[in-house]
Amino acid sequence: MKMLLFTLLAVTAAHAADPQITLNAKVLSIPARSPALLSAGLVIDPAGGMQNLGLLSPERAKAVIEVLNSAKGVELLSTPTVTTKDQHRATIEMVREFIYPTEFDPGTIKNLPEGKPITLKPGETVTAIPATPTAFEMRPLGIRIEFQPTLLADGSIDLVLAPELVSFEGLVNFGKPIQAVSADEEGNLRQATVAESNIQQPVFQSLKTTTTVNLQPGQCLLLGGLAGGPNKLPLDKPFQGQPQPAKPDQLIFFMIEAKISGK
Repeated sequence: MKMLLFTLLAVTAAHAADPQITLNAKVLSIPARSPALLSAGLVIDPAGGMQNLGLLSPERAKAVIEVLNSAKGVELLSTPTVTTKDQHRATIEMVREFIYPTEFDPGTIKNLPEGKPITLKPGETVTAIPATPTAFEMRPLGIRIEFQPTLLADGSIDLVLAPELVSFEGLVNFGKPIQAVSADEEGNLRQATVAESNIQQPVFQSLKTTTTVNLQPGQCLLLGGLAGGPNKLPLDKPFQGQPQPAKPDQLIFFMIEAKISGK
């Protein structure tokens, strides 16, 4: 099993004098057609998004991990841990920042009066100014897990959990080429492209859910869903109609344990 490294940001809010609850997670990527899925008894509804696959006993969780450890194509993306107080929210982030333009100055032909067409004589050239980004936004890509535990008198933990996986699917070009009318030696007119003016916008996929479970000591919560691979959309072709999402080819599983620290 391969392991990928992520930047980890853990927000904790725990004091030694208060009951502390530690969340341990394993985040795994498995090829959608891997035979390990059947061997491990992992079943995903392709149309179901992120799904709560139930609670595993310690023995069952160990058996699943053993099957996946010996399978090809399985990647252990991260094993984050965070500690917080009873009834306090905490967040785990394993992300990278994706900065992209959101506003553009439109492409123009230099010194051309607004709204005026231009006709190029044989051999004549013009200077085109392509679309220029003027504003940017940032979207975090990767894994984010929010959780809030409540410690019960019997030693179990009520857990409100909200995992999310955001992936980059590709770029779609909304721009149009800068064009002019060109005349040949005989005076025939035709439309000519002066310059390309790309306005490329990213397409993201978000896989997320919110669930509430009661974890008995030693139990493990299993969540899973389909996630598309990156860069499946054409990067340079003009945008036509609605973007088609990448066909999902990876399963993402979250195996989550929560326990009272020190026990």
